[in-house]
Amino acid sequence: MRQTLFGKEVLPFEEMAEAGQVRYTMPGCIRWRATGPLLVHSGRHDPGVFIRMEDGRTRTIWGTALPGYSAIYEALRNAGVERIHNAP
Repeated sequence: MRQTLFGKEVLPFEEMAEAGQVRYTMPGCIRWRATGPLLVHSGRHDPGVFIRMEDGRTRTIWGTALPGYSAIYEALRNAGVERIHNAP
């Protein structure tokens, strides 16, 4: 289950086509103009899991605030979800 500010969404393993690791980084074009809070955020690199469902939907689960977040990879592997290495 994925919970966001907009509600809960169930993402069944059997409907997942592929998954992989992603990393959020502030785009370079914004960094050079950043001031204040943006400047502090510009060096941040947040890890996440990118999931593509069989119907084409894509979801990202950001792991920064999740204790034990690496267990998501184990669950995906055990469910047989194809792993992609260069997620968008």
